[in-house]
This record gives sequence, structure tokens and C-alpha cells, in this order.
Amino acid sequence: MQGRPGLTILLLALGGILLLPGFCVVVTSIGLAAGGAMGWLDLPIFVLLWIVCGLIAWGGVHLIRKALR
Repeated sequence: MQGRPGLTILLLALGGILLLPGFCVVVTSIGLAAGGAMGWLDLPIFVLLWIVCGLIAWGGVHLIRKALR
């Protein structure tokens, strides 16, 4: 993407935005586990949320990698 700086910046910005759900789910999970609000029996409830947010964050990482090539 050396010839298109506008597209590179756009891909980096979109990739950064897509990383936010993954970051938020990690922070929330650590907070719930550390505060005692979530036990081992509550984990299956959050697995789907973690998977969806992880896939969105993976898309953000992919966009950032594509922008930096």
C-alpha cells in the first residue's frame, strides 16, 4: 500500500476500531473474574461472546496487517 496513503490510513483506522471488541471482552472478563462476579459455572454463558468478539478482533488484525504490507 505504498502508493495509497489514504487507503492505508483508512485500513489502519478500521483495524483499530475492530480491535476494540476483543480488548473490551478481555478487560470485562478479567474484571468479572477478579471481582468474584463470575465463577467457573458462568463461563459457558460468555463463550459465544468471546468467540464473536475474538473473530471481530481477528478481522481488525488482518486489516492492520494488510495495511502495513
